[in-house]
Amino acid sequence: MTVILNDPGCTAIGGNTGTPGCAFNPSQIVGMILIPKEKTFTNVQLGSAFIATLQALVNVGEATRVYPVFKFEGVEDKTEDPTKKNTGYGVPRYTKRGKYNWMFEMSQGGHCHHTKLMAFNNDTSKKAIFITADNIVLMAKYGVDGAKGMSLDIIKAHDFKINNGTDPAKFVLEIGLSRAEEMNEDLLYFDAGADIEDSVKGLLDVELYDLGAGSATKKTGHRNSHCL
Repeated sequence: MTVILNDPGCTAIGGNTGTPGCAFNPSQIVGMILIPKEKTFTNVQLGSAFIATLQALVNVGEATRVYPVFKFEGVEDKTEDPTKKNTGYGVPRYTKRGKYNWMFEMSQGGHCHHTKLMAFNNDTSKKAIFITADNIVLMAKYGVDGAKGMSLDIIKAHDFKINNGTDPAKFVLEIGLSRAEEMNEDLLYFDAGADIEDSVKGLLDVELYDLGAGSATKKTGHRNSHCL
C-alpha cells in the first residue's frame, strides 16, 4: 500500500456556477412559526403535508406546541456587516459573518397581541420558521432531506410607540438569527400550497362567564376571548 506523505487531506472547494432557468428570489417575510428548538421535520411532513402537520402541533401541550406569529407589515433590516481585518502585510481577511437582525412592524393584533408576544422575549427554547408573502416556507436543512427551524439570538417584542397624530401606534418585533449559514447555504424552502396565515391559527386566551341560569345538570355560560 502506498502511503501519501504530507497530505493535509484537502478536498476540492467550489461549486457549479451555471445560471438556473428558474431562480428563487424570496418575497417579503410576512410571518413566522416559533417551534421548540429540538423539533425537526421529516421529508414526508413537508410540502403539501406541512399545513396539516402545523395544525396538529398548534393544539398540543406547551412543551411541543408551535406558535404562529402573523402579520409582519414592514421590516427594518439591521443586519450586521461582516467583520474584515487586514493582516500585517495589508491583506484583507474576513473574520466573522454578520448576523441577521430584523425589526418587523406589526399592527393588526394591536396592543393585546403584542403583550402576548412579550412572553417570548429572550426565550432561548425556540427556533423560527419564516413564511413569505407567496407562502414559501423558509427553514434550515437537517440531515439528508429533513428540515429544522432557524436558530435565534433574539426574540424581543419592544415597548410599543404611541400614536402621534400622524403615525398610528407602532408595534415592533425584533428577530436576530444566530447562524447566517441557515439563511444562505443551509436554506431549505418549499411551497406550502395554501395560505398559512389563514390555515394555521394560534390559540387565544378564553374566559368563561357563568350567566347564572341553568339547572343542577346544565349551566348557561358565555365564552369571551380578550386580553387577560
